[in-house]
Amino acid sequence: MNEVLRSIVSSGCITAEDGKTRTLYSAISGEEGNFLQEMIRSARPQVSVEVGCAYGISSLYICEALREVNAAKHIIMDPYQHTEWEGIGLANLRRAGYLYIVDFHEVASHQCLSRLTEERVTVDFAFIDGNHVFEYVLVDFFLIDKLLRPGGAIITLT
Repeated sequence: MNEVLRSIVSSGCITAEDGKTRTLYSAISGEEGNFLQEMIRSARPQVSVEVGCAYGISSLYICEALREVNAAKHIIMDPYQHTEWEGIGLANLRRAGYLYIVDFHEVASHQCLSRLTEERVTVDFAFIDGNHVFEYVLVDFFLIDKLLRPGGAIITLT
């Protein structure tokens, strides 16, 4: 496990850019993170997409596995990264050395996914963990399905 992720998981705290620590209150579990990694190792995606970033915990799990399979790009969208989440998710990805693979968009998922559809982007793997209201998850799923190559995988947690 990447040292940044290991530190967060063991301490239950995240660190903001100003160096102040915060209690981790919004994140996937270790079991869920391991499941995502198993799916990525099995599917070996070249391009993946993630809706939601928050503190970057799922992104850290995902990028760790993507590095192992030599993936080309991980597209992440989160309109609240620098407001509600204080940029901590991106900071964690930078600290872990994963920004080289990340294509980050600070816009609503339906806007970003619509643009990616217009650009004819194809993805192999997707994780939906943004706005957990049914309508938003449904729209994310619908738009990602338009991007997904045959045989690709979409995972969402409720």
